[in-house]
Amino acid sequence: MFSRFRDIFKIPDLRNRILFTLALLAVYRLGGHIPLPGVDTKALLSFFAGARGTILGLYDIFVGGNLANGTIFGLGIMPYISASIILQLLGAAVPYFQKLMREGEEGRRKITQYTRYLTVAISTLQGFGIAVMLENLRTPGGVVVVNPGLRFKFLTVLTLVAGTIFIMWLGELITERGIGNGISLIIMVGIIARFPNYFIRMLQIPATMARFFSANPIAQEVVNIFNPQSWIYNLFYTGLIVFFAYFYTAIVINPQDLADNLKRYGGFIPGVRPGEKTAQYIDHILTRITLPGALFFAFAAIVPTYITTKLNVPFYFGGTSLIIVVGVALDTLRQVEAHLVMRHYEGFLHRGRIRGRRG
Repeated sequence: MFSRFRDIFKIPDLRNRILFTLALLAVYRLGGHIPLPGVDTKALLSFFAGARGTILGLYDIFVGGNLANGTIFGLGIMPYISASIILQLLGAAVPYFQKLMREGEEGRRKITQYTRYLTVAISTLQGFGIAVMLENLRTPGGVVVVNPGLRFKFLTVLTLVAGTIFIMWLGELITERGIGNGISLIIMVGIIARFPNYFIRMLQIPATMARFFSANPIAQEVVNIFNPQSWIYNLFYTGLIVFFAYFYTAIVINPQDLADNLKRYGGFIPGVRPGEKTAQYIDHILTRITLPGALFFAFAAIVPTYITTKLNVPFYFGGTSLIIVVGVALDTLRQVEAHLVMRHYEGFLHRGRIRGRRG
């Protein structure tokens, strides 16, 4: 193992890529400590200390704590992710974007450009909402914004949008000149830094809303149902994972396009007629192989909850967070291995791959 790490630093290009990636990730973490101008960060922290379990506390989890700290990265990378998801959905529903996705490199370049524009629009709207929220906050430590007004709103929106664009630029630089997927690595660093259970806590939104109607017995029943220790919560969570596994597969993989491409280039699946029959066969296979993966993912996400509640583990090991961290780490490791193998060095996964071939 140590010899493989030594081999990494023997290759100048790979060494430079890794150091470049680490440097940009360090810049991202440092930027998370630069406060927004005109914001009393101590008063803001005192507010968020009592906002756990609310919508604002939930949003702060998604941005890695940068909102509670009142930093220039308060929006995080979430606007870019939202824009990417919207463009991906448009690519499955709108003919114009479907055409762009089939145009190869030129089409991907245009989609990337649209994603950037949409990121700016989303971050502008979110930044304005945060500016208005900060102006109206009253905490035990005093007001959060010392000099509210149009100037503060403009400066806050400009700073938050610039912070999101800067993070997006860092991610693209890492992808282009570093090692691994830049956006994924930025998300992973945020998870490792705070290790929050981002996605599991999304199911606490109904409970969060119910707290605003604490006198309502129906709302209290919602709180009890969406308690992470209840079986209904875990069943609902499993159902969501399975649903979105199939939904994402349907969006990303189009069996008809795969069948058309096979037919266009003279390829075929043995025993299956080209054209519509091939599309039906691919769709059938996708349906069969998606279910085990979705169930395993649900198992990995729910088991930590069970361990925490039944064994009284004091720290919540978020299964989804672990999957994200491990997935991004493995993807980065594969890229490092590709550089090593290309230069005739033994890779990290070499032994496991040899055993797989012999089996």
